[in-house]
Amino acid sequence: MVDYAKAKGKSGVSMISDKGSFSFKHLIDELVNFELSIPSKYDIDLKRICIYHQKDFNRLSKEQKQKLLNHHLISIKI
Repeated sequence: MVDYAKAKGKSGVSMISDKGSFSFKHLIDELVNFELSIPSKYDIDLKRICIYHQKDFNRLSKEQKQKLLNHHLISIKI
């Protein structure tokens, strides 16, 4: 995907990932495990943006929230 973007003259790829499906399916533990299994940084020109609805994020335990926040390089609350 990154190679294709660069071949088209782009500088890299940005990926936006909505995590709402995990909450919808009641897969909170799986969400945390999945997020922690993904690298925080990539050696390629790829930016990954994870999106959580505040109500879904509030369903996480304090420990789960902290793990996710620590795993991501940047977090922004809008």
